[in-house]
Amino acid sequence: MKFDGGQGLELALKKLGIQLEHKVATNALKASARYLLKKAKKKAPKRTGLLKKHFFVKALPFKSGFIEVNALVGTSYAHLVEFGSKKSAARPFLRPAFDENQEGMLITMAQEFEKQFKKL
Repeated sequence: MKFDGGQGLELALKKLGIQLEHKVATNALKASARYLLKKAKKKAPKRTGLLKKHFFVKALPFKSGFIEVNALVGTSYAHLVEFGSKKSAARPFLRPAFDENQEGMLITMAQEFEKQFKKL
């Protein structure tokens, strides 16, 4: 099943049950977030290697029907590396990865949607 745009995808999703719709959408969003983290890992500074080992994706479904998927770095100092502090200059890795890879994230999400629909 190919999607030429948002309307084709929207029609296909309407045909699915709400739970299946959430599963398909969550998997596609997670795939996109994993793609982002893969690119961010390449940009993350390596001092001890601990930063790169703590990248993860978390999905948060809401009762309203919305799904939030976060690409996270689970260290207490990741924000200091990304944004800097009084004592150290910023060494951004997550925002540049996002800015440079938005198209790749969308392609990854579309490919995951197609993969999920083929399973149906």
